[in-house]
Amino acid sequence: MALSARYRTLGPRITGLGKHLLPRKTALGLYSPRQHDRIRGYVVLAHAEIEYCLEKLAEEAVVAALAGFLADGRVRSCLQSLLTAFPANQRPVPWGTWTQRRRIQWCVRIYRQTILPRNHGASSKHVLNLVRPLGITQSQLDTTWLAAADTLFSKRGAMAHTAVSVQTDPNPEDERRAVRAVAAGLGDLDRLLAQVTS
Repeated sequence: MALSARYRTLGPRITGLGKHLLPRKTALGLYSPRQHDRIRGYVVLAHAEIEYCLEKLAEEAVVAALAGFLADGRVRSCLQSLLTAFPANQRPVPWGTWTQRRRIQWCVRIYRQTILPRNHGASSKHVLNLVRPLGITQSQLDTTWLAAADTLFSKRGAMAHTAVSVQTDPNPEDERRAVRAVAAGLGDLDRLLAQVTS
């Protein structure tokens, strides 16, 4: 299955960040404080790009599924999952009198207005919070990728919210590999989202 246009923009952006911020590998692996700050900047910015891509992939999948439903009346599996994602006590009182179309539109709107805006990361927890309502389970996702996402999220958090004096100096090659691994794994998620929206 082909990758989405959204996902295909992530790779070049990550590569560009690497070119702008990561120093060339040195023989001794020693880098200046300025270079270490740029490596930290790379991790923080790359994580932001991954998080944004994750959110947009989920949102665009839901929007595409809704458009398909409105065009042909066929309820895609992600929409069926969304219909059951909200417990009865979270649904509006007139739910039982609504048409299927109105229920689906409400679910999509609530997903876009509440679930997506509450996302603040790209760790396994964040990924699952975005895709479980769409019918993608943890067992469908690569555990190595989820672990890599957790590691990158932790590194990003430490780099963004901790003083440099208590951080370990980052290695540009290690950080590049970590970012690329998480970005590459989003491709598999992109394919899963395409399956549940088709």
